[in-house]
Formats: sequence, C-alpha cells, structure tokens
Amino acid sequence: MQLLKKHPAISEETFLELIDAKKDSFYRVAYSYTRHREDALDVVSESVCKAYTHLHHLKDPDSFYPWFYRILSNTALTFVKRHRRFASLEDWDESVTPMEQTAEILAMREELARLEQKYREVLILKFNQDLTFREIAELTGKNENTVKTIYYHALELLRERMNPHETTE
Repeated sequence: MQLLKKHPAISEETFLELIDAKKDSFYRVAYSYTRHREDALDVVSESVCKAYTHLHHLKDPDSFYPWFYRILSNTALTFVKRHRRFASLEDWDESVTPMEQTAEILAMREELARLEQKYREVLILKFNQDLTFREIAELTGKNENTVKTIYYHALELLRERMNPHETTE
C-alpha cells in the first residue's frame, strides 16, 4: 500500500494572501505579548513559518484565522516565558500616540500584565483583535460561555484594581 502525500487545504499563494491581509493584526497581537517591536516581529515571523510548515494539518480553510491566531498566541507565550522581560519606561515604543501615553493607559497596561494569563489572553483577543466570544472560544479551545465568564471576571478584576477605593453598593 502506497501512502498518499497529504496536500494542504489551501495553496501556498492563498496562504501568503491570507497572511498579508492581516499582517498588521498579527503584529498587534504579538506586540501585546512582547511589548517590543523587534520581538513582536520575530514572533510573527516564527508563527508564519510554523503555520506554513504545518499547513497540511489545517482541515478547513475557513478556520485559517482562528488556527493561525492560536499558533501566534502559543508562539508569543513561549517567547515571553523564555525571555521574561518586564517593560520599563526606557522600553516604551516611541511610535505610540501621545493620547496612549496617559497615566491611565500606563496603569491599565500594568494591571493587565499582572492578570493571570487566561484573563489577559481573552482581553487581548477581545479588545486588540475585536474577536467575538465564539472566535475566542475556537482559538483557545474553551467553551464560549467559559470565555464570557473569563472576560467579565477579568473586566471586574481590572475595575477593582484601577479603582480600589470605589465601593459597589
């Protein structure tokens, strides 16, 4: 019996078009994990290589983006774990707008970084990528209701940390 060579669900040309269509989005996700321009670019490049290498595993071409975002997220998490960098004011990206440099945004980012990974990941995917709860569930392999619970709990944790003297009565 001769083994058949597995063919990818999408062509190389389609793969490159799909990557090119959302390259800015991929960069923003990677940057939200690494907080460094060069590191984010490295994470995206590595993710593209991994996706291309494993393209034959993609069964449904319509699920390309959730599949790729999962690869990107895992690659970014691995990178961050390996490099364990902490953002400082010297590392601040000069390209961000002055509006983004307000004290409140800095405090929010600091608190976001202090959240558990499961909370941080859902918030990043929801706000930075504008994904639906269903898309986040597919991407993370969690139930959609679990994703919603994580999301709302994460928002509550951030609210409490950002406004510690505010009482809810």
